Amino acid sequence: MNSFPKNGIRFVTFGALALLTAGCTTVGVDPSSDAFKALSSGNYDQSREDFAALYAQHPHDPFVELDLAASYQNLGRWDLAEPFYRSVMVDGKGIMPSMTTNPSDAGKTLDQIACTNLRLGSKDPTAC
Repeated sequence: MNSFPKNGIRFVTFGALALLTAGCTTVGVDPSSDAFKALSSGNYDQSREDFAALYAQHPHDPFVELDLAASYQNLGRWDLAEPFYRSVMVDGKGIMPSMTTNPSDAGKTLDQIACTNLRLGSKDPTAC
């Protein structure tokens, strides 16, 4: 089941196929993981903790960065979310996730999804 917060913040799940074809090494985010379940259910403190641990193990994984940024943004920590979204725009450029939490993001790359979240969070349509 795909769900997303009412505020429209997007996050993504596992996307290894896209990354393998892009020649990247990444862990992706398994939708059955505790981290993703916490994010999907609105337990943002737990998802932040879980994704921060994953990020420490897999820095520059754009899937982890995006979901960590969404956790911070949902906790009201825009100051911590914004740098991760900007990292996704570099680390995830051109990478197409195999699943998203928002049907309107189907066919969008990770950098495009991160840009949408940057615009939402900063309330600036020119943020990226």
